[in-house]
Amino acid sequence: MNQGIVHAGKDLYVENSILHSDITAREQIFCQRGHIIGGRIIGGASIEVRDAGNRMNTKTEIVLGLNYLLEEKKQQLFNTKQELNEKKEKLLILGNELKARGYTNNPKIRIMELKQKNSLLIVNKQLEDINQLLLEIGFEEDKNREASLVVRNNLYANVTVAFGKYQRTIDANQHYVKVSLKDNEVNILPLF
Repeated sequence: MNQGIVHAGKDLYVENSILHSDITAREQIFCQRGHIIGGRIIGGASIEVRDAGNRMNTKTEIVLGLNYLLEEKKQQLFNTKQELNEKKEKLLILGNELKARGYTNNPKIRIMELKQKNSLLIVNKQLEDINQLLLEIGFEEDKNREASLVVRNNLYANVTVAFGKYQRTIDANQHYVKVSLKDNEVNILPLF
């Protein structure tokens, strides 16, 4: 694959090499007989490759764990949650003011009270949904901590391996290694 753009919903199997391409796979990328040279490769769970980079030290970026997608989604959910909490606070204040006036016989105020209660129920349901999504993202983040890069031959210099905000640029050639995140540090361990 040369200068391609691929987004896979699950796994991606590459027969030969990935050259200067933008590749994203939600789960695993397998390129066991070929090379990854140049471009940006993003794998959710793991990437297995024969060689990463090349002898010419071509800049290659390998991102694991899809943390950047989760962070964007998480930030959007936090913003929405904050807006809903503000809306909920306003609805509660409105409800208290309507009760304090005591015009329960007035049909217009009664209708306004019912609309306020219905709006409050809707906002509470939306908040529950957002809290559930945030909980699921927390589980995804835990799962992504197990992501790894396995290089079966050479990991060349000038390859950047990133796990969310933690990244490491390889400064010397490595052979037969596994790159993973442990205790918020990018570790390179031998396969044997």
